Amino acid sequence: AVEGAPAFLVEPHAWYVIAYTGPLATALTFLIVLQMTQRLSPVTVSVCMLGVPVVGITLSSLIFGEALSADLLMGVALICLGLLIPALPRMAWRRSAGVL
Repeated sequence: AVEGAPAFLVEPHAWYVIAYTGPLATALTFLIVLQMTQRLSPVTVSVCMLGVPVVGITLSSLIFGEALSADLLMGVALICLGLLIPALPRMAWRRSAGVL
């Protein structure tokens, strides 16, 4: 049986969250990414963007106490591995050149 449309109850303070998430957070993030793409190489921007979920998961765990499941931790580990792979040639070059 179809129950109809879900009830849409919005608390008064929810409008502040909607106003922040929509125009402020989204627009600010877009502008920051746009500036990054104009100043940095595409590879650097891509690698930085890969780190966004790791930062979000870490902050949600630390600030809100959200539980980290095994599959979530595995995903974070794979993302971190993906972040490390582009840096390996540069790290090897620095090591061979004696640069710290």
